[in-house]
Amino acid sequence: MNLEDESGILNVICSVGLWKRHRRVARESSALVVRGFLERSPEGVTNLVADKLEPLVLTVKSNSRDFR
Repeated sequence: MNLEDESGILNVICSVGLWKRHRRVARESSALVVRGFLERSPEGVTNLVADKLEPLVLTVKSNSRDFR
């Protein structure tokens, strides 16, 4: 799984056991809270090693806006 913003991409590493436990949440939620720790390789690659995935409930719906 990847997280992306304006500055780049962060790899999220999920163990097989974590994915089995939280697969449905990860695939069906519109937003997620990912808990874990950062791991940085000597080459400078940064990964987030996940230990928990939770759905993030979005209480405010945004309507589509047409700027024509």
